[in-house]
Amino acid sequence: MPDSALLVLYIQLLQLNLSIQTLVLSAGLACDLMIDRQVRYQISACSLVDVAWENEHLVYCVDSGETHFLNATGAQILDYLIASPLSFEDLLACITSVDDGSNSETSAADLSSFLDRFVELGILVSCPALSDA
Repeated sequence: MPDSALLVLYIQLLQLNLSIQTLVLSAGLACDLMIDRQVRYQISACSLVDVAWENEHLVYCVDSGETHFLNATGAQILDYLIASPLSFEDLLACITSVDDGSNSETSAADLSSFLDRFVELGILVSCPALSDA
């Protein structure tokens, strides 16, 4: 999609008086994570419009009418979850394998915050992990 078409789409979204929220993975301080290891995350049934250009990425949720700006890591997490539901550990492994210089404690804290926020927004849902039995 040409840059001008994306700009027109973005302006149209703004003209519809959509609420815009900026979601950035925080620089985050290491914290104790209370994560249910038996949960997988997946994209919810809400209708999403995913727009990316150059280093920009936004997701428009048709159901809520909200637009969310994502950094590269946030966009990558959604791409992984569009492909298939993943556990916290699997997602963490995916994002830390791409960025070898990342601090794993900071990455875990950032991922936890991102997942919690997107579950709260209704973009992601958590579901029980399938047993290996």
